[in-house]
Amino acid sequence: MQDFRQSIGVATYKTADEMDEELMKVLPSKEQLEKLLEDKS
Repeated sequence: MQDFRQSIGVATYKTADEMDEELMKVLPSKEQLEKLLEDKS
């Protein structure tokens, strides 16, 4: 960090409960993501 006196940006996120239903239809489920992560390890 070059200048600690300057403000930094903070990312925001939405939980699944806050997401649009149409978007949730195209995203993988929690279970699918967990399986993918298990397969990679």
